[in-house]
Amino acid sequence: TEAKHIVIIEAVNEVFPHRLSMVSRKLIEAERRLFYVAITRSRDSLTILAPRISYTGTLSTPSQFIGEAGL
Repeated sequence: TEAKHIVIIEAVNEVFPHRLSMVSRKLIEAERRLFYVAITRSRDSLTILAPRISYTGTLSTPSQFIGEAGL
């Protein structure tokens, strides 16, 4: 199923993928598939938000999935 607009929020490492997923190849692959499905389902627009400062106030880095997808 497609959507007109897709927004992915908190696309930063330790959130998406979640820090607990980093210890399991199976879990990180499941999150990678979820990211791929999200970015391929938008008809008109895709917005990915990767804030530099996390909700905890620490410096964050964009999700590794963004680079892997060539975005």
